[in-house]
Amino acid sequence: MVNECRHSWRADRNLRGRGVLWLARGRLGGSHRRPAVLVLVALLLVVAATFSRAGHLIIAIGAMALAMGAENAVFEENGEVRIGLTYMTGALVKVGQQLASAAMGGDHFAWAPYLMLWAGLVCGAVAGATAYYALDLSALWIAVAAAGTLAATAAYIGPSP
Repeated sequence: MVNECRHSWRADRNLRGRGVLWLARGRLGGSHRRPAVLVLVALLLVVAATFSRAGHLIIAIGAMALAMGAENAVFEENGEVRIGLTYMTGALVKVGQQLASAAMGGDHFAWAPYLMLWAGLVCGAVAGATAYYALDLSALWIAVAAAGTLAATAAYIGPSP
């Protein structure tokens, strides 16, 4: 009986994990993939905020990590992520490359989009650190509201191509 319960729990956990990954990759969202992924991000952040408040930090950290991984699927096209939202140091490298290209006669403003991406990362880091300093892990509720707002906006805009 104990082995059956363990097996059932593992199968259930495995199924839920696969469902999260499937949705995060946009498989369940269909033409409404972006709003579906953003709802998933918001729900994972709700889990993180709820469990952090209850003192279960390991679960909260796991939910945050899953949310940030799922976030990348918002900009997935043809199985490739166009913009990696959780690892933007490459954007700063691109700024340098495009500035060097501009100095050699290339496009004088090709660096600007990469600088804007990197500046967005820096602004988000400062805002997140400030919110954490002021609110501790309750600052996660700000991220929940932001993800929910983005999901509603994406749904309003319409299906992704």
